[in-house]
This record gives sequence, structure tokens and C-alpha cells, in this order.
Amino acid sequence: MSYILGDSKRALDMSGRAEELAHRCSHPLSVVLALTLRAHLHQLRREAETAQAFAEKALKFAEKQGFLHFTALATFASGWALAEKGLILDGITRMNDGLKAYQKTGAGLRLPWLHTELAQAYAKAGKPEEALSRISEAQRLTKKAGERLYESETLRVRGMLHSMRHTEDAFAKAESCYLQALNIAKRQEAKIWELRTAIELAKLWCSHGQQQKSRPLLAPIYE
Repeated sequence: MSYILGDSKRALDMSGRAEELAHRCSHPLSVVLALTLRAHLHQLRREAETAQAFAEKALKFAEKQGFLHFTALATFASGWALAEKGLILDGITRMNDGLKAYQKTGAGLRLPWLHTELAQAYAKAGKPEEALSRISEAQRLTKKAGERLYESETLRVRGMLHSMRHTEDAFAKAESCYLQALNIAKRQEAKIWELRTAIELAKLWCSHGQQQKSRPLLAPIYE
């Protein structure tokens, strides 16, 4: 949460401290939780190498202890890292394996985010229809479960997917998604989501000759 709220240093410090305490207590569940959360944090920071390193540690530990929930999440995280490093199809396969295993545990938390990450991987693979399908599922699950933590990010990715389409209404749909995402991020004080969305919206405006809108949008976020 600290990272999403804009405090990256605090998030890194806390995640490192959590792992240290978990190892000191020799509590297996706490250790695998700390490792998984560290992988998740570096996913959010888009640091593929570091995320993969923690994901592999978490995966090894979870498999040894029989923690199916964390085995699934770590598998997904390692797949994400592969996709980020250019092994997109291999990464997607691994992400899907992790998602299926996670769903088999009966868990529901984080599902919107997992589908949102998969959507971005499919977009990188040049599969826009699969990407939109994943985003639609993420939005459906958000409404069903009321899990709003990643709602802004899901809308941002939907906007990005619309902006990649060559249709008459692509600009309007992308802009609408970005504006909705911005409003949600501001309401939640989620600075990272707000910044990511503002950057995408500014790029969209610039590509359509509306550069004058970009500075007033971005400047307040950096202040």
C-alpha cells in the first residue's frame, strides 16, 4: 500500500524488514508471505529481475511447505517477469498456470489485478482481443467482489488498449477510461496509479495535437 500511495522508500524498507523478522522467527508461513509480497512490490515497480528473484525464492519455499496459495502467486509473478524481459509467450503461459492454480485454491483476493497484468502481457504479445477479454474479466470481478485497490489501474490498461485500436471512437474511449482512472486514483490518494494514468493521458493528448493539456495534468503530481 505504501508504494501505491507514493512512498516507495517506505514500501521497500517495510518489505525488507518483514522478511528479516519472518526469518528470525523461523515461521514458514510468514517467510513465504514476506517473499511473495516482496516479489509483488517489485512487480509494481516494474523491476523484472528483482521480482523474479523473490518470486523464485517464494516458489521454492512454498512448494517445499505445500503452500498452494503462495505457489500459485509466485508462479504468476515469475511468469510476469519473463514477459517483462521479452519472453512474452513463455511468460503468458506461466502467468496462466499461476492464475489457474490460484483459482483452484478458492482465493478471490487479487484476481482483478492478476487479470489486469495478463491483459498487459497479451497486449505486448500483439493479442488485443485476449487483452480486452482479460480486462473485462478484471472489471467484472472488481464489481462482484468490491475489491477497489486496482480499479484505477484496470481502467488505465483498458484505456491503453483502446488507444492502440484504429477505430473512430478509439480516442474518446481511451480518454474516458483515463479520466475515470484518474478520478478514482485521486479519490484513493493512490499517487502511483494517478501518475501512470496521467502519463498515458498526456501521451494520448499529445498524439492528437492537444499538448497544451499535458503540463497542467502532470505538474501537480510531481509537486
